[in-house]
Amino acid sequence: MLLIHTESIEYLVNSELGWGRHKNKIVTMNAPICYNLFVYRDAGIVDFKAGILKFCGVKPVRVTKFGQVKYSSEPKRKQWVEKVRQLGEAAM
Repeated sequence: MLLIHTESIEYLVNSELGWGRHKNKIVTMNAPICYNLFVYRDAGIVDFKAGILKFCGVKPVRVTKFGQVKYSSEPKRKQWVEKVRQLGEAAM
């Protein structure tokens, strides 16, 4: 199930943050990334990008995926947190 916060989307589109910059969606899942790609064809990601963000004029949208989160080790999670921190710093 994909929960969409319309107030967040409205703020993103109406604020200066929504225009002229790329957006990076961070996706976590318990399934392997390749399984999501080949079995589901990235349906949740494609729908969110095309159906919501691009429709609202927010583009380009980049996706960072972290798979098998439930079964990951502590060092792997720390590596992911560092990656997300770097993405946040690059966006500022």
